[in-house]
Amino acid sequence: AENTVVFYYSDHGIGLPRAKRWLYESGLHVPMVVRWAGHIEVGTQSDRLVSFVDLAPTVLSIAGVEIPSHLQGHAFLGEQQAAPRDYIYAARDRMDERYDLIRAVRDKRYKYIRNYEPFKPYAQWISYAEVGPTMQELRRLHAAGELNAQQELFFRETKPVEELYDLEADPHELNNLASSPEHRQTLERLRAAHLQWAEETLDTGLMPEPILVERAGEKGIYAVVRDPKHPLPLDEYRRVASLTGQGASCLGELVEALQHEDPVVRYWGAVGLGALGEDAVPTLASLITLLDDASPSVRIAAASATLPLGETTNSLRVLAEALQHEQEHVRVLAANAIDNLGEQTQLLLPECQAALDDNNGYVKRVMDHTVERLK
Repeated sequence: AENTVVFYYSDHGIGLPRAKRWLYESGLHVPMVVRWAGHIEVGTQSDRLVSFVDLAPTVLSIAGVEIPSHLQGHAFLGEQQAAPRDYIYAARDRMDERYDLIRAVRDKRYKYIRNYEPFKPYAQWISYAEVGPTMQELRRLHAAGELNAQQELFFRETKPVEELYDLEADPHELNNLASSPEHRQTLERLRAAHLQWAEETLDTGLMPEPILVERAGEKGIYAVVRDPKHPLPLDEYRRVASLTGQGASCLGELVEALQHEDPVVRYWGAVGLGALGEDAVPTLASLITLLDDASPSVRIAAASATLPLGETTNSLRVLAEALQHEQEHVRVLAANAIDNLGEQTQLLLPECQAALDDNNGYVKRVMDHTVERLK
């Protein structure tokens, strides 16, 4: 007991809506106690920001081992203790069978959230979450129109591009200050911190999973990203992805992205145009050309954008083919696209039923939900 350091902490927020897997404090803020006899006085409290990536360098610091320069974390104890953090960061990508690309950064008072797929609802259907009695009761109350205004926020069909919360005045993160003139400087500061983190950590989340998996191969994705001979344009990925949800003023840039040599850029161009709905009608011809793109991820994004605009036959063909693709991540992406499109994919009911026998459990989960809806 006198020469053992004890770390006691939980893993993530409780498995409730807006907690586990979410970037709100109910999903990020967890307890931690450290006992180090002779070094930390019993009952000591600290308000410094600590992230899970800080645990490894902290243990090395306590053990007297030099901390490798490539570690992202900051030691918060020991001889190599770093200065307190200004920010901590968080990310949300795929949760079991569903995709929802979100990033966050917070300081001691404010939390910034960036929704890269704002056209998706908060409460996507995830089978793991839907078996919980809390989610079931929320669904029932939402359908009955019995939720109050704050509870109903979680069931909006779309999300804002940016969220900003004062965690002192609004600990449950319900009052979005992103459009508040008084908080403009705070928004811009935290937005810049997010972008700097994405650059420093080589955040590859903007790469559709089928493309990421294919490129990673046997080397691993970060070996690919760091290859000086073939650098990936991560900055361009972020620039084009950031156009989604910004309105019709980005139409020209999104159409230009459809011609890019990199499939990730083409993918986000199609996604951004799809998010514009009827405003994207003038770009339909350009989107249709991507239905025969070399990348299945791009084809899926183009089909998702063109089907609501009336291009039925070819869009459904692309989705049906993708649902039977040899790469399982393509099938997961296609299943999500079909489910998100809803009744517009009614003609694909036989293909969806066949996919209930897919050997990928995530495809089966999505298709189970889709088939029940289409029936």
